[in-house]
Amino acid sequence: MASVNPLNIALTGLKVAQSQIAVTSNNVANVSTEGYTRKTVQQYSTVLGDDPTGVETGVIRRTIDEILLRDYRTQISSTSALETRAKYLDQIQDFHGPPDSEQSITAFMDQLKAAFAQLSNQPESPYLLTAVYSKAEQLVEKFSGFSDRLQEMRNNAQSTISESVSKINTLTRQIADLNLSIKVATTQGRTTAALEDQRDEAVKALAQEMDISYFKTPEGVLVVQTKEGQALADTSPISVTFNQVPVGPGSYYPVSANPVMLGHPVTGINLSDIDTLGGRLGELIRLRDETLPTYQAQADELAHKMAMRFSSQGLDLFTMPDGTIPANTPTSYVGFSTDMVINPSITTDKTLIRKGTSTASTVQQGSSELLRKIVEFTFGSVEYQRAQGTVNISNTVPTLFTTLGITGQARVVGTTNISALGSLDSSPYINPPTDDDFTIQVGVGAPQTIVITAGMNASGLVSAINTAFPGMAQLGSGGELILSATDNITIGAGTLLTAGLSELGLTAGVTTASPPSFSISAGQNTPSTIQILSTDTTTQLLSKLNAVAGITATLTVGGFLNIEPTEGGDLSLTDGIGAPLQALGVTVADVPHASFNVNNLGPGANLGGEVSGALTLQNYVSQMVSLQSQEANNTDTLFTSEDNYRAVIQTEYMSVTGVNVDEEMANLINIQAAYNAASRTIQVANEMLNELMNTFIR
Repeated sequence: MASVNPLNIALTGLKVAQSQIAVTSNNVANVSTEGYTRKTVQQYSTVLGDDPTGVETGVIRRTIDEILLRDYRTQISSTSALETRAKYLDQIQDFHGPPDSEQSITAFMDQLKAAFAQLSNQPESPYLLTAVYSKAEQLVEKFSGFSDRLQEMRNNAQSTISESVSKINTLTRQIADLNLSIKVATTQGRTTAALEDQRDEAVKALAQEMDISYFKTPEGVLVVQTKEGQALADTSPISVTFNQVPVGPGSYYPVSANPVMLGHPVTGINLSDIDTLGGRLGELIRLRDETLPTYQAQADELAHKMAMRFSSQGLDLFTMPDGTIPANTPTSYVGFSTDMVINPSITTDKTLIRKGTSTASTVQQGSSELLRKIVEFTFGSVEYQRAQGTVNISNTVPTLFTTLGITGQARVVGTTNISALGSLDSSPYINPPTDDDFTIQVGVGAPQTIVITAGMNASGLVSAINTAFPGMAQLGSGGELILSATDNITIGAGTLLTAGLSELGLTAGVTTASPPSFSISAGQNTPSTIQILSTDTTTQLLSKLNAVAGITATLTVGGFLNIEPTEGGDLSLTDGIGAPLQALGVTVADVPHASFNVNNLGPGANLGGEVSGALTLQNYVSQMVSLQSQEANNTDTLFTSEDNYRAVIQTEYMSVTGVNVDEEMANLINIQAAYNAASRTIQVANEMLNELMNTFIR
């Protein structure tokens, strides 16, 4: 049987108690230390054979909930990304200002429209003319200011990307160094608790920069990776590189904006292509390459369509510095909102705002027509009106009379109310007993004698004429005789003589047939009458139409007549003699503006503008500002929600891993009791030993 020394047993208990007191004291001392986790000392009994020999202390351990810790780190990444996004989008909102501040692009565009409306009412006012120019200038400055703000933010994002990359490299080196120290300590059986606390703090800081995943090896090494599984650090770090270059409206990733690379700067892993990169770095890349370029593309789209819509009405108000407007291809007008100026020609001569910039302007001198078109069409949903026919007139050999079945028209309108005569022979100049008569001839046809019989009234006369020429005669609302024919009408006096004809409101002679005609004008210009002669073909009709100021006439592929105002706006068409417009099947319809481009925007033609369904300039700018404001508000709301959730997880995690002073004090009392007991045991053993020694001395 082994001999057990109670003094040694008591001494082991005293040593364990001292270790526990030291750890507990350290816990209390670090209660407010960031990242410190509660430590505990393991103790276990020792035996020799079957006899207990006391206690020993084990390795100091941390109190950790790995599931909570993983959730906490994930939430840190999410919150960090949202916080970064919110800070940038809030700058956009600062630029737009509150809705009632009247400082957004929407307000400036409304002010320009109002200035044009006022000038259209008083086109000769120099004050109102200057006001229009001033409002246009302010709008240009607003566009330029917005674009400048976006580019400033993109370059700031790049600078912060550089800071983030530098921080990531510092943290991965720190994690790798700590991993190495922990691995050595683990193999030597030493405690790694303090080192793991330091590593956790580094990992938490890394999670702010990017979303990470990780796992722990049996040697205690924490292998840190991106969320997609690309290694960042184990016992050695993988460096991240980024070469910052200035970006402008035409700069885009991957052509003229550099990537963030993991590992080799050229052949490594391109982190910029990872949508789930997360954290501050992931959001900064998203802002630089997607969000802010999309806002730039929206501004460019609006500025370009605004310039086009002014130009379509004959006023190149907004142009490039050289006075041109880029083609309607998204890549052609990248950065237009930055470069856009008031047309230099207008800056030199502001009266062009009233007259138009076209050298062949069709606006009549002194007219406010251009200004009216700007208000109604540039700022409206319709670019112009188009008149189109439905009858194929492309064959130019036959005349239009033949193709359309139209004719001229002669019309004789009597000057007296013959219905008031009752019986026509009540007139002293009409003597039916002798069968008074007169003749009517149509064109080169044979003259027909119209006989007035005794007792014949106005209706009887109409019937007699219609018997000779079906459908020719009718009575007007005033009782007057009206004669109509498709060719010249020749009236002969016959036996009625001049006085008798005069009683009927007629005169002897030829009434020439007028050719079919209609009136047309661009907008409110003076209408022009287009006559179609019996010898006219389609070629002559197009020539006559194109001679009208502000009108462009062509044939469509199907041979249909197509009439458009040369410089936008509306058309005025009125059918006339022979109803040729009806014969042509012409109808007038509104033609919308060239639609706003939604896809393939930006310098890389790879962005979506998000604004859809807008018809007017005000529609587009309102949607643009609203979408940007909504995105900022949603981000702020989501950040608040996610940050609150992070705080909840942090509180729960700290309740498990943090130091509770009350609990430590209670534990300290128990340790103290054990310490006192071990001390008493040593004291008793010492007293017994002394007594035994005294016995031998006696």
